[in-house]
Amino acid sequence: MAADLAIYFASGVHMPIENARNAVVRMLERTLELPLGDYLAEFQLTTAEADVAHARALDCIGNSIRLIRAAALPAG
Repeated sequence: MAADLAIYFASGVHMPIENARNAVVRMLERTLELPLGDYLAEFQLTTAEADVAHARALDCIGNSIRLIRAAALPAG
């Protein structure tokens, strides 16, 4: 995922907003491809713990999207 973001940032001069959108979409696609269910099952989280983890993950994704968008916007 980091490699995808780096590629889009490197080409950001051409179409920065479109590259940011592509980076976010690709990052989310890759995240959905991960076998997270199997990984998380090992932790045996309670429902409340899983809810907190889910909320934190969404916050991280939101922060990443805001950072990508800010980096893609032209300075000025």
